[in-house]
Amino acid sequence: MTRLLFWLSACTFIAMSARAQSEAVRVQIVPCDAGAPAWDTQQMLEIVRVEISPRPLVMVDASAEGALLVDACDASRLVLRDQRSAPPVVREMPLDDVPAQLKPRVAALAVAELASGASLEAPEPEPAEPAKSRVAARRAAVRSRPPIDNEMPPKLESPKHTQPWLGLGPEGRVFLLEPGPNFGPRLTLALRRVELGLLALLGRQDVAAGTVSTGVVAAAADIPFWRARRARDVSIAAGAELGITWAKGKLRDSESDRARGQAAPFLAALVRLNWGGRVAQTAYAQVAWALGYAKGLNARVSEPRSDANQAIVVIDRQTVASTHGPFAAMSVTVAWAP
Repeated sequence: MTRLLFWLSACTFIAMSARAQSEAVRVQIVPCDAGAPAWDTQQMLEIVRVEISPRPLVMVDASAEGALLVDACDASRLVLRDQRSAPPVVREMPLDDVPAQLKPRVAALAVAELASGASLEAPEPEPAEPAKSRVAARRAAVRSRPPIDNEMPPKLESPKHTQPWLGLGPEGRVFLLEPGPNFGPRLTLALRRVELGLLALLGRQDVAAGTVSTGVVAAAADIPFWRARRARDVSIAAGAELGITWAKGKLRDSESDRARGQAAPFLAALVRLNWGGRVAQTAYAQVAWALGYAKGLNARVSEPRSDANQAIVVIDRQTVASTHGPFAAMSVTVAWAP
């Protein structure tokens, strides 16, 4: 009796093992020419093992037959090749719109569906109606439509705007009346319909009579009025700047080391061309070119001379630096944009 029970147990174990081997899902990861796969295949296999449970998952090499080949080399698509049937079945799934952190799970679900025998093909479209049937149905719909006296055309949808971001970068500006570079930082806060900015510019000019330094601190607001249809990060904006400007001059041959300064309000209107895009997953960069006109001040260097009565006579008043008149500007902004 004991020998009979042992023999029945051994037969049952052998039968269960053979059944498990026959129902095992044999998977092979296709090696990539460029190196590592486009996503985490180990995480994908763990999800596949859970989805196909209680069937076991067996990894095989390239020489094995009847395996399910998984091609994870292209981040934009998943290619599956089922060699269990003749001829082999090839399935391709686009992954362009799938976030990177979700691609292992999406790929695992596709592998599990194909391993279970489900089809990944899209449902076949219904056969198109004959042209005569479509025309007759359209005419019937027009006849049954109630008359509308003042029918308005459909409203156009407003264009989508960029996501908000906060960035910092350098800006260079040249006032064309007295060309001289002005450089400084620019802080930009881009909202959905307006860009707000804060800039500080400094310039310095050395001439024979002395040295003149200029500066501008202003707040800016730009409103985009045109965006490219195909490239949403290319736009043209109209803007204004309001702040304060100053100039400080010092004579080279003067006995006094004191520099004289002057300040004035600063007001500018401009048109800006913006071109941006993501340079990393959480980084956004924008380059902007601007043309405008500013109302500021002109800095002059004057050479004093003394007469017999020790009176100061100012001569040779020549403009050497300016924050007034037409100008051209260029800025580069780098932002953190999740």
